[in-house]
Amino acid sequence: MKFYKHCVNSRKRYERSYFEEFVDDLLFNRGEANIYSFRLNVISGGMNSSHIDAWISTAIRHNVVELNLRVGKPTRPHFEIPMLLFTCSTLMRLKLLLCENFSATIPSSNCFPSLKFLHVTVQHPDSDLMEKFFSCFPALEELIIDGDVAGVTAYNLVISAPKLIRLHIWFIVPVAWNYECQIFVTADTPNLEELDIEYDCLVSYSLKNANCLRKAKIFFHTENLEDRDYFLGLPDRICQLFADICHARSLTVSSTIFSALDIRYHSLLLTFGNLNHLELQLQTCRYLQSLTTLLKISPNLEHLKISAFTEIFYGNKSYCDDVELEHGWDAPESVPVCLISHLKTICLWDFQGCPDDMEVAMYLVKHGKALNKVTIYNHFSNEEMELRSTIALWSKFSNFPRGSETCKIQFETMV
Repeated sequence: MKFYKHCVNSRKRYERSYFEEFVDDLLFNRGEANIYSFRLNVISGGMNSSHIDAWISTAIRHNVVELNLRVGKPTRPHFEIPMLLFTCSTLMRLKLLLCENFSATIPSSNCFPSLKFLHVTVQHPDSDLMEKFFSCFPALEELIIDGDVAGVTAYNLVISAPKLIRLHIWFIVPVAWNYECQIFVTADTPNLEELDIEYDCLVSYSLKNANCLRKAKIFFHTENLEDRDYFLGLPDRICQLFADICHARSLTVSSTIFSALDIRYHSLLLTFGNLNHLELQLQTCRYLQSLTTLLKISPNLEHLKISAFTEIFYGNKSYCDDVELEHGWDAPESVPVCLISHLKTICLWDFQGCPDDMEVAMYLVKHGKALNKVTIYNHFSNEEMELRSTIALWSKFSNFPRGSETCKIQFETMV
């Protein structure tokens, strides 16, 4: 069952009483039949909260399995999340919008006993509600938290989910609010296998018992990073996050996160002994130096992907056309262990062919003793340019000294 205010008669969709009567009639006169899925979208505000409470409670009493609630603000009076929601034994999937001035009386035990999937989108929610809401999920397997937390005083978010497998967090924290980190996320998730964090400079993460971690993705937001000296404790927070995910077998990471670290912090990063697959997303070629650090701390790495990733931060600006960019690559003093004995495949995605790119490619091919295959993906504006550029790149790559006699170099055109 899905209810949207725009679903009713176009001339009456803005009449609150008509919409409320319409939903009441459908929900309360359906007998004892179960409701498998219930979606309520009331964003415009001004709704009577007693009606919203009754609709949600009715769906729960009819053994709802999937629930999607987007209740806007303000409601009349203040909206309190029904207690029945927390103790519903049939609910397995929940999508919820948490707005400011929402409240809830959360039971001390038996919360969400059957819930497997939870997606919470926040819009300036009350800190007390946020801190209590995520405290106990005995059956939860996937959790997504995203949204805007501007204007809050502080959050100390503790996630307790012993069966959680996948966790994705993305908070939008405008820098104009404060340069001091006041948002702390602690996750006690001993069975966590997949982690996806869109990292903000003003959020601190602590992952407990993440020994089962299989896949981690850290996307770093670079807005106002030129003011990174004002983000108190940022290097320590990043080092702590890397320490917490050091058991990962696959890692995708934005190179810009290393620009927030003074070079002396690079040596403090723990070894990723289990890491088998690494994808490094480069915003510009100046961040290629981060590759040196990652190769050093990944002794058992077998698969490496380096991708140009410019569109979000630089629009149409080229990856390597800024004459003011400093030289981005210095070869390691000693060849990383993974290159000597483990690295089997390299993928250079959206390869630009600038001097730093070529220097890195030559170094990897030269020292990759176990390399089987190097694949270069690029794209050009027309067929003639593509042919000329591919031939030019191939002529350069063919002259690279190769550490592995069995290594094959292949060029592919991006679609």
